[in-house]
Amino acid sequence: MAVNLRGDFMIIRNCVSYNNWAEGIGAGKYGNDITIEDNVCYDNYAVMGVYVDHAQDVLIQRNIIYQSTDTTFYRGGEPSEGIGINNETDLTSNYNSGIAVINNLIAGCKWNIGLWAQGDLYGTDDLLVAHNTCIEGTQGGMRVSDANSINHTNVRFKNNIFYQTAGVCVAIASPPGITFTSNLWFSQTPVDVNAQDAGDVITDPILTLGGSFAPGALTSTHFEVGGGSSAIGTATEDADSPLFDYFGTTRSDDDMGAHEFVGAAIKYGAATLSGIGSLAAGAMIIVYAATSLDGVGSLTAIGVIVGGDVYIYGAATLGGVGTLTATGIVLGVEVYASTTLSGVGSLIATPEGGTLPWVDLYLELFEAPETCLGVTLFETGTRELTLTEKDERVLTMEVL
Repeated sequence: MAVNLRGDFMIIRNCVSYNNWAEGIGAGKYGNDITIEDNVCYDNYAVMGVYVDHAQDVLIQRNIIYQSTDTTFYRGGEPSEGIGINNETDLTSNYNSGIAVINNLIAGCKWNIGLWAQGDLYGTDDLLVAHNTCIEGTQGGMRVSDANSINHTNVRFKNNIFYQTAGVCVAIASPPGITFTSNLWFSQTPVDVNAQDAGDVITDPILTLGGSFAPGALTSTHFEVGGGSSAIGTATEDADSPLFDYFGTTRSDDDMGAHEFVGAAIKYGAATLSGIGSLAAGAMIIVYAATSLDGVGSLTAIGVIVGGDVYIYGAATLGGVGTLTATGIVLGVEVYASTTLSGVGSLIATPEGGTLPWVDLYLELFEAPETCLGVTLFETGTRELTLTEKDERVLTMEVL
């Protein structure tokens, strides 16, 4: 084992653990108040990354854990678990509790995350597994051991991405004490009914992938989401939600996985977003062609200088959208061609106060149809325009 933390109030940070014949990093055997963060673990025999055993108040965050192309440290002919949480039978106290596994990037392990209990009575209490991105476990994304899963209490899996082109996303037989909330699952096998939730997203998360799995080569870019990802804006935010993502970006849009997307949210072609509460981006939102946005609560873009724009192109349908909002320094809401805006409550462009002496706010309605009637453009506290007839001009409002 490279490092085993058995004391109290211990931190292991910015370390690289590899080619060990035991766990990459261990926490337990009466260890308490332990932080394991910003490390890289690969090619370890017993547990690839972090193993927690009889430990309390443990934070595991922002680690990269993976199996490389080197098979020397395979266990039983395959990689080991990525993160493993277990109470072994040699101790009868200080059972696992108060553990948070958040914003980790895990790939290519046997099971990228594993939870089990070797003793008949020794489950884990108060475990949060949230906003991790897990890619291509050789057997699957995560597992909860069947035999003793009934002994776990207050275990929550939330807002994670599990990406599998082979194998299963999750293996769990009996989940009392375990809840699953708003996870993104992608696999060729249906998600186990015991892990399903109404807030789940079951589609390709559009990850960057393509990273090198040579020993020591894999980086965080392999795990990032792209602009068209269904992970964007679909997480469930609550008291368990971390304030920042793997990269230290503030979580403002509630994205699933370890990466909070910042940039253009792009919807191409005939994409359908009916019923989505909101679509937000750190810089701009672009909707192309025949995209259907019926029932979307709001389109919001927040950015500075080059960001903060909402572009609607072609024959996009926005019937029933509550609000199109852009907020930034130089910003705008642009609607082109035969876009349908019937039922849209308002188009809003709002400057960040006091940053520049003036800001141009504009709405471009080129060949706009009569379905724009009743749409309102306003800048809070300055002036308001309601379109009451077909308007094909470019409107510019100058805020002094």
